[in-house]
Amino acid sequence: MKTLMRKFNKTPAPPKASKEEKDDFFIKDLFLMATADARELPPTLEHESLAAAGLGLRCDIQFRSNGSPKHVLRVFKRTFPRLHEIDKFYICTKMQRISRQLTMQHYTPPAARLLKRLAGKMIVLVPLKKGIVYDLSEEMVDCDICEEAVPITLWASHIDSCTEKIHRPRKRKTY
Repeated sequence: MKTLMRKFNKTPAPPKASKEEKDDFFIKDLFLMATADARELPPTLEHESLAAAGLGLRCDIQFRSNGSPKHVLRVFKRTFPRLHEIDKFYICTKMQRISRQLTMQHYTPPAARLLKRLAGKMIVLVPLKKGIVYDLSEEMVDCDICEEAVPITLWASHIDSCTEKIHRPRKRKTY
C-alpha cells in the first residue's frame, strides 16, 4: 500500500475521529432568572439590566457529555457566580418558538447526559423560594397626564391606562 501511495505522491488521510471523540462536548444556552418560582422568561427589555447584574442569558456554554451532576453544577456556578447567593434552584426548559413559558424539569443538577437530552437549546435556572436581588435602575419618564415618574419599560401601558382614566365618563349621582 505504501509503495502505491509513494508512486502517486499521495499521503495517507489522517484517521477520522471516532464518534465518541466528536461527542465529548455539547452546547447549551443558560439563563439565570432573578425572581423566585418564575413561570415564564422576562420580556426582552429586561435582559440588558439582568445581564448588567450578572444574571440573564449566556450563550454557547460547553458541557462534557460524560459529566457528572457535580460537573454540571460547577459549570452553572462558573457561568453565573451569583448562583452562590441562593440555596436551591430548579432547572427548566423554554418552549419552542416565541413562547416565554417555562417547563420544569429537575430540582437538582442532573448528569450531563440527561441535560443533553432536554428539549431545546436553552436551559433556564429558576431560584427556589428566594430570588436574587438586583438593582433595576431604569430611566424614568414623567407622565404629562398624571405627573408621575414611570419606568420607560412601562411607559406604553401607563399611557393607555392614564388616557382611559381621563376619557372614562363620570357617572351622575342619583338621589
